[in-house]
Amino acid sequence: MTAINLQANQLRSGNAGQYAVFSQVTPDELANIECFRDTHCKSLRFLYYEKEETLIVKIMPGLVHEVARTQFELELILKLAEMGLQYELCNMGSTTYQGIGKRKEADSAFKPLFSRPYKTDWPTLVIECGVSESIKDLRRDSNSWFTNSAAQVKTALLFSISENKRKIHIEQWEMRKEAKCIQTIDILEADAAGAYLQLSFEHLFLRKPGKDEMDLIFTTQDLERFAANVWRSSASRLPGEAPTGLPSRNQI
Repeated sequence: MTAINLQANQLRSGNAGQYAVFSQVTPDELANIECFRDTHCKSLRFLYYEKEETLIVKIMPGLVHEVARTQFELELILKLAEMGLQYELCNMGSTTYQGIGKRKEADSAFKPLFSRPYKTDWPTLVIECGVSESIKDLRRDSNSWFTNSAAQVKTALLFSISENKRKIHIEQWEMRKEAKCIQTIDILEADAAGAYLQLSFEHLFLRKPGKDEMDLIFTTQDLERFAANVWRSSASRLPGEAPTGLPSRNQI
């Protein structure tokens, strides 16, 4: 774990990539690494190729990416609650899924409880977050979800975030005859430029919508509120600025 911790520190200072690859990792070694991760480094995500004994570690860069993930989860739950479905789609978090020769974890994953009630059932929606430089790796992750699950994962949302540019890039991937990006959205600061995001009800719940049920539509206003909350909750305090409600040093 020393090498992973070193790369995580370098990533947060802007001097390393978000992914680290380790070869000749046996299943027993992986089990030990997972135990250590679960108690000391919960922000790490693993993709393990069993035949090749190769471990790819995804390192969550920091606060803004965690906030983006949790804020979008909140927006999703609010949309479900409007239809009374907040308890029907379960947030599986970063659960590990065993597929065709691979074990994979998402940043977030959701599955319908009534049609997929068992712990080994695949999610229908996965969310992956990363820095803007890692978009190719995020796309590889989305393709891995589709192939590893034999297309049981229906939708992958990728969030690529640039703190310097204050830009959130979103890609929506779906499994058709092959994995395909069906939409891209760029939110600069809190300006979504009129864009909206639509998630298929049938892909999420594996059934047709009933009365008063429909696709989940995140309006321009929803996306801009989401982005504004991401930047607001991860802002840095200016030198000498006091916490809210307290006097600054210059006022003392």
